[in-house]
Amino acid sequence: MTMCTDITCTEEFDFSGGVQMDQTIYMSMDAVGLDGNILTLVVEEAFATDNTGGITQRYDLVIDGCANPEHDTVKTVFNKNGGTIIAFQMFQFKGSNSGLDLGFKMKLCLTSDKKCMPQCSSKRKRKRRSSNSENKEDENVILVSVDWN
Repeated sequence: MTMCTDITCTEEFDFSGGVQMDQTIYMSMDAVGLDGNILTLVVEEAFATDNTGGITQRYDLVIDGCANPEHDTVKTVFNKNGGTIIAFQMFQFKGSNSGLDLGFKMKLCLTSDKKCMPQCSSKRKRKRRSSNSENKEDENVILVSVDWN
């Protein structure tokens, strides 16, 4: 997993200058060593939660392998390495100034398996979720923290 400054991920993000609100972040998730012509790493879910330790706020960036259709600043693209790049504008939850936790649920798909690959459409409707929902959460979610301090 790499955070980059551009959609092709040719330059890694330099955090020494901090992160600005509305700055576009590109996150590249690759299955290193696998042939991208045969296998693709699909991000099924990507979400942000506040890391305040109180009542959890959640924002879905990727739902069922597709960018959240309710926010046009989120994009997903497959890269030449058999991975997925997620682009989103950095944001902060209302009432929180401590940063974000980013969570990802991923799977490997044969590029020839159309049932495994996401079918994205701009007309999809998003389901509302909350931290109190009765959805069973996957225990194998990858978490990344981005702090402002």
